Amino acid sequence: ANSLAVLWRSDDRRGEAPPGLLLEAHNAFFERVIWAHVGQRQHRWPEIPARMWRCSAAKAASYALPRDLDGACDALKLRQQKDAEGHRLMLKLSKPAKPTKADPLRVWHEDPDELRRLFAYCLQDVRAEHGLSKVLAEMPEEELAAWQLDQEINLRGMRIDRELVEGAMIVAESITADVNRHLARVTEGAVCKSTARPSFVSWLQGRGVEIPRKRPDDPEDTSVTIDAEAVKGLLKVEDLDPVAREALGWWQRAQKASVRKYQAMLARMDDRDDRVRDVLRFHAASTGRWAGSGIQPHNFPRGYEDEIDAVCGDVIGGDARLLAALWGDPMKVLSDSLRGAVIAPPGRVLFAADYSAIEARVLLWQADDQTGLDIFRVFDAGKGPDIYQWMAGRILGKPAESITKYERQIYGKVPVLACGYQMGAPKLVVYAEKGGTELTDELADTLVKGYRATFAPVVKLWYALEDAAKTAVLRGRGAKPVEAGRCLWGVRGRFLFCQLPSGRRLAYLDPDIETHTITPKPTKKNPKPEPFEREVIVFSGQEQTTGRQCRQTTYGGKLTENAVQAISRDLLRDAMLRLDRRAPQYQTVLHVHDEIVAEVDEGAGLFTDFKALMAEAPPWAE
Repeated sequence: ANSLAVLWRSDDRRGEAPPGLLLEAHNAFFERVIWAHVGQRQHRWPEIPARMWRCSAAKAASYALPRDLDGACDALKLRQQKDAEGHRLMLKLSKPAKPTKADPLRVWHEDPDELRRLFAYCLQDVRAEHGLSKVLAEMPEEELAAWQLDQEINLRGMRIDRELVEGAMIVAESITADVNRHLARVTEGAVCKSTARPSFVSWLQGRGVEIPRKRPDDPEDTSVTIDAEAVKGLLKVEDLDPVAREALGWWQRAQKASVRKYQAMLARMDDRDDRVRDVLRFHAASTGRWAGSGIQPHNFPRGYEDEIDAVCGDVIGGDARLLAALWGDPMKVLSDSLRGAVIAPPGRVLFAADYSAIEARVLLWQADDQTGLDIFRVFDAGKGPDIYQWMAGRILGKPAESITKYERQIYGKVPVLACGYQMGAPKLVVYAEKGGTELTDELADTLVKGYRATFAPVVKLWYALEDAAKTAVLRGRGAKPVEAGRCLWGVRGRFLFCQLPSGRRLAYLDPDIETHTITPKPTKKNPKPEPFEREVIVFSGQEQTTGRQCRQTTYGGKLTENAVQAISRDLLRDAMLRLDRRAPQYQTVLHVHDEIVAEVDEGAGLFTDFKALMAEAPPWAE
């Protein structure tokens, strides 16, 4: 860093960066913050313009590789790898040392040999980062612009209502204390806190409760879990011990993720402006979608709409009993109030808009299903039913205008949202159950068949994408790309690439074709299905639950889902860039899946203009 500062001064540019100079780091946001708040403030280092920064972690993520340096280098089997032993030493030397009898005033670990070993670790990190970056092509211009904008949004942060957060914490503490009293009573003192997981697991097992395993697909992993899904499943067991059922009910009440989110807000709020920063993670999914970080805003429930101001006002009061009397379960109230914690600072307002049924639209557009698209066109013009009503009418054989709210949900929304990616009846039952809807096997089969008969071009798209991907893999490196579903498929180097309409590419590492034996799940109609052999696409990717790199399989429906989500993401990306370039008064502070939230000075913009800019189709999305 000091050498760089000397370089700039010797260039006689009065502290300005030489033209064309770039600085790359792995997870560069950290380096940017340290440089600005330590280097510039304490050591008078020069300012680095935002345009100069690059990030090898973002580049790796754009290839669907692990973001962490160790994982990315290992996945590619690079010659330069991260120093695991040095990493452990770095963690030790980064923390204060405990005083000893020989050195009661000791504050830090300062053994010269350990420090020399730490310096060697840092050098190896640079070698590994540089080696990783060299084997990957640079991000396309628009992706680089999106990453730079992402950095700006994360540095800008979003304003949090401190009064609401503090009131929510008072309510949560009151409820938690009540839950702890009941837990201690029910377990006869064996479990006194709703945070004592090992004690609670032991107590449940002592009552004969079979706790679900964390990873049932891994026979070597015997660890168990009592997360939200596990508890929900246990409470459905009919012959569950009644005392254990009561304890699980109290435990479930205290485990609301909303409480942890309020705690995270309080811990991360900047005391100067009550803003929380670094809340978005660029290219978190292989499709390019963003994810939440820190307070995880992507998981905020939709919650209250028209009543949000009144509810938040009552939460600020911190009275759990009043909340219960006015709005019901206080823990659910806290969860449903999370979106209300994001506010505008004085003199500014928030604009928020989201795309309507974006994945359903993109899927039909990619499949060139004009019949399905016409349903949206007519609805958008205010002259017909929405896609869910129309779908329900098709399956039930009745006019769309006579469809009830219940029928719209079961026969319309469920199949439209779930069946577009080749989901079969058994999985549809599970999908619907997670959303709070119970389906019989027969009804699920009816919905799947109804969807596929209605949207035949979508069914063709599944097989077209799978055939294109297989053909590209079989043709091998450098062969002419195969076109299907508005995408181009080809193998370049070690990757199978899917080039999207926007020009961005999805990446699948080390693709191959293998013959697998498929065993269908039993159903009432076919309780003993016959296994069959099938050629499948395999590649190296990250396991969704653990993040571990492993061999995975994919198929037409999954490839369709990848492409649709990626195209939807690119529409959002282009909208954010459009707002930034053409209407900078709308400053994006948050975006969630298909929604953009922006701050604007009072009177400086119109919501209709904001929405119009979002809705404008980019050139690649005819």
